Amino acid sequence: MDLRPFEGKHVRVTDKFGSVYEGICYHNSADYDEHEFGVNEEAIQFPGLVIWKSLIVSVESLEDVDGPYGHFSAPFGEVEESAFQEGPSLIDELLFCEEDETVMRMLNCIEDHFCIRGEPLPEWKDELASLLKQLPSFTEDNAILEKADSLAETLTGGEAPDKKA
Repeated sequence: MDLRPFEGKHVRVTDKFGSVYEGICYHNSADYDEHEFGVNEEAIQFPGLVIWKSLIVSVESLEDVDGPYGHFSAPFGEVEESAFQEGPSLIDELLFCEEDETVMRMLNCIEDHFCIRGEPLPEWKDELASLLKQLPSFTEDNAILEKADSLAETLTGGEAPDKKA
C-alpha cells in the first residue's frame, strides 16, 4: 500500500484492531519516523496520532465526500476523542494545527463532553480554557472563535450547563 498519495488529504484509516480514524493526514517516511519516533516504518500521521503502516488495513480518500460534516462522517471522531482522553497536552496539537476543520472537530468533541453529555469538568479545565483563549492568535474563523469563547466560558464558569434534551 502506497501511503504517499494521501499526504495532506482528508482520509479514513482503518487499523487492524477495527479502529477508524478520520482527518487530514500526513505521510511519514520510514526515515522520518526512525529519526522522530525510533521506529523504522512508514506511517500516516494525524495531529497527535501516528498509525504505522503495518497496522493499517485500509486508507480511503474522503476528498470527494461532502455531507453535513464536510468531508467527514461525524462532527468529530477517534482522533479527537483520543486527544481529549489524553488531556491538554494532545488537545493543543489539534487546536493549534493549520487546518480549521481539525480545530473545529476538536472543539466539537470538547463541546460534546461538557455541554451535550454534561460530564463533570476535569482538573485540567483551567489549562484547557487557557488554550481556548489563545485561538485568536491562530485563526480568524468566526465559527471557531465563537465556539471557543463559549467553551472557555463553560470551563471558567465552574459547572457545565445542563444536558441538551
